[in-house]
Amino acid sequence: MFLIETKSSLRTYGYLYEHEFNPYDSIDNSLARNHDSCGDLQFEIAAYLKFNITYILIIAAHYAYANQQGPFSVLVEGSHEIKIKQMSM
Repeated sequence: MFLIETKSSLRTYGYLYEHEFNPYDSIDNSLARNHDSCGDLQFEIAAYLKFNITYILIIAAHYAYANQQGPFSVLVEGSHEIKIKQMSM
């Protein structure tokens, strides 16, 4: 199992997708989603990830922070190696 969480001064939401994410599809087919469970208005997702599968993590800020920017960290903890690659839309 992997644990994914953020650390930020903004209130964050997290959505985890398998294989692909389509921002133009209004149906939320995320494997997991969360907000506020990690304390300090941060998200935490616990998920069993399969080997050799691409997962997409979408991180969003609460609408109250829509016009704000700030640094954030993504923490991933688990028993196996995981590779993280930043993508832009």
